[in-house]
Amino acid sequence: MMPNRASTGEAKGTPQALSSSTRVALLGARWYKGVVIRFLVRVLCLMLFVPCCHARLGETIQQIEARYGKPLKGMATEYPATVAGVYAKPGFQIVVGFRQNKSYYEKIQKIDPQNPKAFADINAEEQVILLKANCSGCNWQGQPTAAVDVLGTTQFTVTTYNRSDGLAKAVYDTRTKVLTIRLLEVEKADEAKRKQQEGRERPEGAGEPEGF
Repeated sequence: MMPNRASTGEAKGTPQALSSSTRVALLGARWYKGVVIRFLVRVLCLMLFVPCCHARLGETIQQIEARYGKPLKGMATEYPATVAGVYAKPGFQIVVGFRQNKSYYEKIQKIDPQNPKAFADINAEEQVILLKANCSGCNWQGQPTAAVDVLGTTQFTVTTYNRSDGLAKAVYDTRTKVLTIRLLEVEKADEAKRKQQEGRERPEGAGEPEGF
């Protein structure tokens, strides 16, 4: 006599219980799928947000304020800027330095979603998106370098990016979590003037000393 399915607790059409290893494998696959989906959603959101809202080097104060709004406060300047301000956009804090009504550098920090008073690391994918948004059609070549603080206790990485047109560079520091993008226009002009001045000061016909 065949056993009654109802009496054995096995419903019609229900598969036999999965083995422990199979259940673990399925749970692992679901977890991995969830991680990938969340990562792709974050990247997609960043890609959609950055191009329309992120400023470009060389923009005027008016153009920067049209993107970011009025500055939250003033900020100490770095060469070659003569005025700088702190701006905010959802998820980011940006310091912009201006010279003659033209933006020459941006220092970008990503706000930690778990702690709005702290900053989160800008990962490599996000760095590339931010850099490409700053110059349409430009390519950036990055070179990471390991570094240690002055006390020799903290290791961190500094990645230097060079833009394909040679007119800008960027640096990301994992210790400060700041991505700095800087125009080189003024620096290049100053370097050209310095070389020109050195050429004028050097006596005509003077060359390298003998033996060099």
